[in-house]
Amino acid sequence: MVIARSRLIAVPSGPGPEALIAAMPGAMFVIDPEGCVSGVNAAAEALLNASASSLLHKPFGIVLRLPDSCLTGLREYAVFASYDCTVETQRGVKLRVDFHATPLPDHDGWRLVSLNSAANAQSMGERRSG
Repeated sequence: MVIARSRLIAVPSGPGPEALIAAMPGAMFVIDPEGCVSGVNAAAEALLNASASSLLHKPFGIVLRLPDSCLTGLREYAVFASYDCTVETQRGVKLRVDFHATPLPDHDGWRLVSLNSAANAQSMGERRSG
């Protein structure tokens, strides 16, 4: 609130975390302490060709089969990144992605995972060098 001319005036607050995650152009997953998907954005639904309702409350390891390096990084309590790795959807589709996992401060065990398509970045790099 802001005080102006002896009156209180409500100032609208900024967007909440849910709105920020929803607006991100990369696929975002909120993972709870049990390792289950607690939230996804539209980019995650599009990347996996699956609705949020089919992804929520499922173990993340079922939603995506991850390489061992990503699984290890996901279990750690630090920021983790793995570039140009191959993950597999529950439908068996293999995707090349850049994988990032970040612990959520003040929320023990919670993680934010982002996936960005690595194929597009790799293709651009190959065009420049070749």
